[in-house]
Amino acid sequence: MIKQWGTQVLCRAALFATLALAVGSSMAQGATSAEALAATAESGKELVFVCEHGSAKSVIAAAYFNQMAAARGLAWRAVSRGLSPDAALQGATAQGLLADGIDLQPFARPQALTAEQSGRAPKVVSIGVERLPAYLDPARLEQWNDIPAVSKSYVQARDTMKRRIDQLLDGLSRTAP
Repeated sequence: MIKQWGTQVLCRAALFATLALAVGSSMAQGATSAEALAATAESGKELVFVCEHGSAKSVIAAAYFNQMAAARGLAWRAVSRGLSPDAALQGATAQGLLADGIDLQPFARPQALTAEQSGRAPKVVSIGVERLPAYLDPARLEQWNDIPAVSKSYVQARDTMKRRIDQLLDGLSRTAP
């Protein structure tokens, strides 16, 4: 029992050390990333992904949305938000994104969704949220309630979201000026 507990502690310590290194090594790019996101928000092409805690599904969705939109040459960018944000990324999310080569710096600290931000966003995608805030505009809201739990299978959750993101980007491409 003690040996198993000790192994779990060491595994968690290794995960947090890896996460700290990944976030720390990308801090030099932080200002540039923050400036780019601010410019995108001002242009009205900032999409918001929101999940309950802002530490798993919305993070994966925003990371892949940004990667896939850039690959298509689209100016759209996404941010991740939570209704009741956790203090840090979920372990399975951080491990999966790091293994996929995704920069965790923009998502290192989950942030709360605000009425102001959701009001500015042309589209808000809620992922597995049962009780949505009244301030969300139903005309700009898309709900993805069929995404598997990241804690059960990062790969399955990621792949399901990537398919949905591909469809979302197809729609945004058709409406782009």
